[in-house]
Amino acid sequence: MPKSLRILVTRPSPYNEELCQLLRTNGYNPIALPVITLNKWLAASTLQQLKQRTSYHWLIFISQAAVLYGLELATTYCGSITTNYNIAAIGATTATALQQAGYQHILYPQQWSSEGLLALSPLKQVRQQSIAIFCGRNTNDLLAITLRARGAQVSLLPVYQRQLTTVDITSYQYLLANNLIDVIMATSVEILTGLQQLFASTPQLKHLPLLVTSQRIMLAATMQGFNNCLLVADASSNNILQGLQQLRS
Repeated sequence: MPKSLRILVTRPSPYNEELCQLLRTNGYNPIALPVITLNKWLAASTLQQLKQRTSYHWLIFISQAAVLYGLELATTYCGSITTNYNIAAIGATTATALQQAGYQHILYPQQWSSEGLLALSPLKQVRQQSIAIFCGRNTNDLLAITLRARGAQVSLLPVYQRQLTTVDITSYQYLLANNLIDVIMATSVEILTGLQQLFASTPQLKHLPLLVTSQRIMLAATMQGFNNCLLVADASSNNILQGLQQLRS
């Protein structure tokens, strides 16, 4: 591989910008392609659930976008979050977004995933507790299903939706077809699916090293024909950087 790896960075904007800057600083050549866009989306059922139950034991935010689009709803319908609720986040970046909004004492796992959050002691004993999960449309239901199995009353509250980018991908197809991209990354199953939809006619896609950030994504990638996957601990920029350093060495 060339010394300056050319990385296709597929995170949604604006969350890809920090990672691209970190990669440049460390001698990589990031090529930004936000495969999916995140837009505010509010179902009637979300508002109905919030109006019917104005008190929860836990508020869980599964992403930075969930904080961006869900926090205002939470404060509008649930009252004082700081004093009335336990708050949990799927990972450190989501926790940081909450802290920047003025909320402290956020529970989050070292392993940034639903499985990591579910492994934490406070969420193992939730019988008869009410839990609101602020998430995206058609999100993975593992968190809600497991918490309900543990006896909790769970409100799944989608506040944004993921949509496939409409950007012209001609230049990216050229780069892939001419071996001008060295590594692709996928930090969610939705991004992985979007990549395949965008580049269905570009066979080089599945032969490049694919950096993934969870076992779930790795399993999906393997089942879909990607044969060179590198699994890193989580979707944090530092762990992604460490994974790329392994490839470069």
